[in-house]
Amino acid sequence: MISCAALSLKDVCRMSFRLVYPLKGILPFLVVAGNLICWIGPLFVLALLKLLVLVKKIQGFCYRMMTLIYNVAVWVDDQLLWRVMGLRMEVRGLEHLSRDKLYLVLANHQSWADIFVLQSLLNFKAPIPKFIFKRQLFLMPVVGLICWAYDFPAVSRYTKEEIAKRPHRKGQDRKSLQASLLHFNKTPGSIVNFAEGTRYASLKARRRQSPFRFLLPPKVGGLTVILQSMGDQLHQILDLTLAYECPQFNFWDFMCGKCRRIIVQVRHISPEEAFKRSRRHLKDILPAEAAQWIYRLWEEKDQTLQKLRAELTQERLALE
Repeated sequence: MISCAALSLKDVCRMSFRLVYPLKGILPFLVVAGNLICWIGPLFVLALLKLLVLVKKIQGFCYRMMTLIYNVAVWVDDQLLWRVMGLRMEVRGLEHLSRDKLYLVLANHQSWADIFVLQSLLNFKAPIPKFIFKRQLFLMPVVGLICWAYDFPAVSRYTKEEIAKRPHRKGQDRKSLQASLLHFNKTPGSIVNFAEGTRYASLKARRRQSPFRFLLPPKVGGLTVILQSMGDQLHQILDLTLAYECPQFNFWDFMCGKCRRIIVQVRHISPEEAFKRSRRHLKDILPAEAAQWIYRLWEEKDQTLQKLRAELTQERLALE
């Protein structure tokens, strides 16, 4: 056991920093949570009005107001993250986006921080991002209400074991996603698909026997349903590669300002270029075709992620 006398001033400072550092995230988290909560009342009223009043002009007005609420709430978070906390995000390859076009956003997924990055990237530039989420999130306070109000596409994901016990559930996740996508005609948005299905972790990668160094194998079902259901409306596919200064971190680390630099590499891909067919014929795409394309995309993304992480590591070492 080390005596107090044996501890140098440097050791005491280091230990104090480790104890105090996690507390840095409290104030930013309270600001983010408060920003969400203050908009819940107006959002709920507008969403309820949009649901109950079957006049298209009124529904359109309600959704425009809801979109404005979303944009302002994201702007407030941006002021906190990029100005007050001083985090830096460098976006590469982003071209002009349109707020009246439909985009499919494909991105790697490492943390809940990804949501803040994507929202900031698309805010006021494209239709509001709508994340494909697990139906169980409807039960979460605030988050569930936001998903319901904005008609986020919902899926009911079942494991192989659950399907084996209840065979009738096979294909239900596909049907639920198809039903959710029908709302896009009334409430447009950018579809965000984290194709890995969950946040990346090295343990998950080993369990799934991932062939990639920094990614989990992509799930093809969601991509196939999106292309078959909405391919004729799709303007572009945005391929986003998110690289953080710290390879391993969680959302609380992000709130504490641990990852101070983020690089987002953007690729604009036309559906015709990707699948060698017109948009109206994407409804006939087969899962095997979608799988072949996204696995090739994931191989390129894995290489891009390796280069970006190496660049961030070199910059961090140069500053130390």
